[in-house]
Amino acid sequence: FFMHQFQGMTAAIVAELEGDLQLEPESRTFVIDHYAMIVLGHLLHWFAGGMGEEPADLVPRIELILRGSVRASLERFGAGSAATHS
Repeated sequence: FFMHQFQGMTAAIVAELEGDLQLEPESRTFVIDHYAMIVLGHLLHWFAGGMGEEPADLVPRIELILRGSVRASLERFGAGSAATHS
């Protein structure tokens, strides 16, 4: 359930950030899944830790670490999509 939700949110972010980049569908899906799994991992870690940390503290930290990295990943896949499969 959570993975599906995070994939939808991440797909919307990717759609906004990819602009005129030309990504192969497999690369786009990989980036979406990668970032969805990162957020899911944080959620599961939070669950496993007894949910002691306030979400209002955790969410901005996740946002900060991800800021700029999605676009950078899209640029790398867009620029070298043929090279990444070699």
